[in-house]
Formats: sequence, C-alpha cells, structure tokens
Amino acid sequence: MVRQTFHLLTFAFLALPGFYACHYFGEDNKRSKEVIAQVYDRRLYLKDFPEELTRIENKEDSIALSNAFVEQWIRKTLLLHEAEKFKPKSLDIEKLLQDYKESLLINSFQRQIITSQMDTLVSVSEVRELYDNLKGNFILEYPVIRFSLVKIPHDAPNIDKFYAAWKSNDRKITAPYIKKYAVQHLDFSGKWIEWNQTKKQLDSAVLRNVSFEKKSTIQKKIGSHEYFIKIVDFVDKNEISPLSYIEDHLVNIVVQKRKAKVIEQYIEQLYEKESNQNNIRIFKK
Repeated sequence: MVRQTFHLLTFAFLALPGFYACHYFGEDNKRSKEVIAQVYDRRLYLKDFPEELTRIENKEDSIALSNAFVEQWIRKTLLLHEAEKFKPKSLDIEKLLQDYKESLLINSFQRQIITSQMDTLVSVSEVRELYDNLKGNFILEYPVIRFSLVKIPHDAPNIDKFYAAWKSNDRKITAPYIKKYAVQHLDFSGKWIEWNQTKKQLDSAVLRNVSFEKKSTIQKKIGSHEYFIKIVDFVDKNEISPLSYIEDHLVNIVVQKRKAKVIEQYIEQLYEKESNQNNIRIFKK
C-alpha cells in the first residue's frame, strides 16, 4: 500500500474486487485503457500489464502478482522522477538513445552477415597452429591434473583381480565392481582439472602418502581401505598450459578472428561499391 507521504502519488484500483483476475483483462478494449496508478504525471494503464498476467487462472494469484507489479512500477517511476531532477546537464539522453539504437542495428546486421558468410567449423590443425604460435602466453596460474581414484574397503573380495582389470582399463569388470564396493570414485582421467580444488576431495592420509605430480598407477593400502590411483598427467603452475586444457579457448579465438575478418571484408566491399556509385561524399575544408 502506498504511504500517505507520497502526496503527489495516486494509487487508484478499479472498483471491482476481482479486476485483476485473468478473465477481466480480455473483456473489452475500454477497460484496458483505465488508469491503475499514477506517479506525478506518469500513469500506469491496465494495457501496460505483462501479458503473462492475463493468463493466470487463479483469481488470488492474479491479484497478488498484479499488486506486486503495480508496487514495482511505482518504485521504479519514483526513482526515475528523482533521477530526472538530478540529471547532469552534460547528459544527452537523445544522443545516448540514438547511439544505442545504432549499435543494436549494427550488431544485429553483423550477426546476419556472420551467420550467412562464416564457417564456424574449426579444424584441429588450426587449433594446433594457434597453440604453437601463442603457447608462451598461456602460462598456468595453478597446477592441473588428469587422474582417477577408487577407494575400496580392504576386506572387499577379489581386490587383486579388480586391480589387474583397472590397470588394463577393462571397464566391463571395473564398472560393476566400483558400483558395488567403492566408497569413493573420482574419474578425471579424460579431462584436465584444477588440482588445488580437486585435492580437497581427497583424504589427508592419501595426500601424505601419494605423490600426484608424476605419471603412475598405484595400489596402496591406507588405514582400512585400498586406494587405486592412476595419474595420467600433471602440469605444475608457471608451466605452459596443455593444449587440451585450453582447446575451447583457442577455438573461440579462431572464431572471433574469423568474425572480425568477415565484417572487415564486408565493410570494405560495401565502401568500394557505394563509392563507385557516388553515394559517398567527403567535404574538405
């Protein structure tokens, strides 16, 4: 409810108690032009309500959500009124709107050009070439690792058989065994992950007893559990990032370069065309 301190603000609901109900919105065009609220010289009409409010079947929900919309509109309008009073003289709203409109139109058109003229498929060789040329710029700020770990109670059956299958990547044997007996299973063997964050998931005893900084395949009993750890690769901070770790970033660089080239070529072709047709004139002083 609007407080009485807002002397110049009126909050006039229609007389019908259920005017917000969804069936009311579509009754006739005249009612859609009725004023619902006013702040100074700004008015909120029923036709200004979001379309989704017209589709709410529950009367109570419709009233509650519409009331919330009105309250939000009032506060926004009050803030706008205050902003206008303190608007800097140097602020040229019309120019800002024109600049924004032009930016929207240009960006929309550029997207059309890119969609119609640019191939977004990036080859492996392109990524590799870019990596080779720029890899000195991709220095790791933290270690990254690829590894897998399985933690199984020491008294689980056929542990040696599981270890042999696990070393040879025989998932037909290891997958059901892990599902049945493992109390922890981490598999980051196929992707690089940040080591500083991932090691928080490991028992402190494991971190004390196993070095994760070199390739290895390990079975180690720690406490009442057997740990099976396969370290595929590890790259420390301040070293060059592995290509596969930043591959998506490299692909994006290639795509952005293509976009810039397509737009640049289009503009130059357009300039030449319009210049030849005498549609460009430069007036020198």
